[in-house]
Amino acid sequence: MTLQQSQTILIVDDKPHDVNPLCELLSSHHFQVIVVTHKEDAMKHLEAQRPHLILLDFAIGEQCHFEFVRHCKMQVHYQDIPIILIKQLDEPIDFTLGFSDFIVKPYQAEELLMRIHAQIALQTCRHKLQVQEAQVAVLSRKLTEFEQTHHQQIQQLNDAYRRFVPQEFLKFLGRDSVMELQLGDLVEREMTVMFSDIRGFSELSENMTPEEKFDFINIYLGQMEPIIGQHHGFVDKYIGDGIMALFPTSPDDALNACLAMLRKLIEYNELLHEAGYPSISIVIGVNTGLLMLGTVGGKNRMDGTVIADAVSVAARIEDLSKTYGTSLLITEHTLNKLQHPDKYKIRMVDRVHLKGKKESVIVYELFDADAPQTLALKLQTTADFEEACLAYHEKEYKKAQQLFEKIVEVNPHDKAAIVYLERCKTPEEVEAARAKFTTELYELNKAYERFVPREFLKLLDKESVLEVQLGDHVEREMTILFSDIRGFTAMSEKMTPQENFDFINIYLGQMEPIIGQHHGFVDKYIGDAIMALFPSSPDDAVRGAIEMLRGLVEYNELLKEAHYQLIRIGIGLNTGPLMLGTVGGPNRMDGTVISDAVNLAARIEGLTKIYGTALLITDQTYQKLEDISQYNIRVIDRVTVKGKTEPVTVYEVFDGDPLHLIELKSQTLNDFEEGCVYYHGQELDMARQSFEKVLAINPEDEAARVYLTRCDEPSSS
Repeated sequence: MTLQQSQTILIVDDKPHDVNPLCELLSSHHFQVIVVTHKEDAMKHLEAQRPHLILLDFAIGEQCHFEFVRHCKMQVHYQDIPIILIKQLDEPIDFTLGFSDFIVKPYQAEELLMRIHAQIALQTCRHKLQVQEAQVAVLSRKLTEFEQTHHQQIQQLNDAYRRFVPQEFLKFLGRDSVMELQLGDLVEREMTVMFSDIRGFSELSENMTPEEKFDFINIYLGQMEPIIGQHHGFVDKYIGDGIMALFPTSPDDALNACLAMLRKLIEYNELLHEAGYPSISIVIGVNTGLLMLGTVGGKNRMDGTVIADAVSVAARIEDLSKTYGTSLLITEHTLNKLQHPDKYKIRMVDRVHLKGKKESVIVYELFDADAPQTLALKLQTTADFEEACLAYHEKEYKKAQQLFEKIVEVNPHDKAAIVYLERCKTPEEVEAARAKFTTELYELNKAYERFVPREFLKLLDKESVLEVQLGDHVEREMTILFSDIRGFTAMSEKMTPQENFDFINIYLGQMEPIIGQHHGFVDKYIGDAIMALFPSSPDDAVRGAIEMLRGLVEYNELLKEAHYQLIRIGIGLNTGPLMLGTVGGPNRMDGTVISDAVNLAARIEGLTKIYGTALLITDQTYQKLEDISQYNIRVIDRVTVKGKTEPVTVYEVFDGDPLHLIELKSQTLNDFEEGCVYYHGQELDMARQSFEKVLAINPEDEAARVYLTRCDEPSSS
């Protein structure tokens, strides 16, 4: 198509008889021509059909025609139409009116056509430029919107991960983003550690549906978590209904947070009462000390954790609060670091020996948050209570008994005084009680692509961490594995912080891939311990545990070459229904598992230390195995674990033992299991004979030796 085709030209000429030659010229060049003689007609044609160009031929003195030009230039729809003036040579022209060009009479046809073509081409270019500018503006707006959306998505992703990986954790490691974290990053500094737990939650939750359990916990944690943040602390882990928090600033912040939590609990109990639930009480333990905060794990699964005696002590002190009926216990390390200790209501409660510690730890109770009447009675008896405690520890039992009796007369509900009164009456039970208090395992459960396992998201039917909401959960049967390095606390005391983390990460780097190869995944690293879940089958868990023990042989070779002490591990397995989901508050969320099956697996792992075994499984796991004949298995015991009324049968799988022990245990299998039957049938003489036969063949059988000791001292069993 040529430039002039389909182009419309409006001619405005006050002398119609002069127009015909011009019309013939333009028509011969394929222009559509419209001729008018008056301004009004020109206006009508503009509205009916917008021309591509206007030719004006009239006397300069005709003001109505100039008004037409002004009208065109004032209208947005017409102002860009080129206007060419045809004038006499001596007639002046005012270009401010908006003329695009002019031509002088008499004009040459070629010149007129050239000027018309030039103006229409120029107008076409302007139009194309306007279209391109509009397109650029649209693209620019879309780019800006894309950048804003991209930034928003990145921010949403960061916000989602911050709930699983606390910003404070990154800050202490000197990192701005989770992308900067590396395996083995660590920092060593003094902090105050707080553990809290709901008393008797297992019993309370037995009558709840899975949905009610998660709702209950999340409402509770939603009350407590903000208080911790308000006092410059942050939640490190949620352990079911338990909380582990760190306070980097000062112990006073930690204690003020604890007291605020206890006072907030009063309001929360009112909500529970209105909802028809029983009131709850919580226990809190606080300790201050040097700790190492860093990242541990393997190639595909990394977690943030804290390694320190200070953490273990805080967990055990929290457990002691249940024994003494107190709400808040702190250690002497925390008390000595307080800026204003006299502002708190404090009394000494005990001096205890914790497992793995040579020196005793003095424990104090803070009772500022007690009910006013209880607080007044404790203040009234504080001096007598502390004097009685000192007398008891000096073994002046008579004096201590008299003082505690005096306290109980004044305050009959002082459980700590009642506990001491019972000890004074039967001092031979003291060591047994202390052993019970100090044998509780420190367990931390934290689930979180390397901080939030993909398997965790998959089980919750989520594609991304952005989809995870507080309270999401799923209930299904799985096999739970707990493993632990025996005597690691004592071993780590001889290492530097860097050596501690290097040691653990090399060890976990050996174990974590084995778990993944057997269709399991690590739910939590708890210092040197591992908690793993096997959603597919118990056989995967058992085979994985056996391979971990065999892999330990290779790891010990590395330790031997590096002149480190060789290590042993204990593994416990249990199978059962569990609830996996998210718990927490508005700013700190964690993945966790709630189930009796999990607690049982942990306690079974603890039994490996008693029996000197490497791998124990429960009857629930044993019954689910596809073919037990492919394993070397023997019955170890029938035990009643804490919180359970029915005894649990426990089996040892000894395929991971050295070859000579496998042969000896297989050779003595019948005698050992007969001995177990005789023992539980109270036929101790027959049991003794069976276990003596076992030890005669296999002197290294620690489980048989445990039973033989029990036969000789039945009262201790």
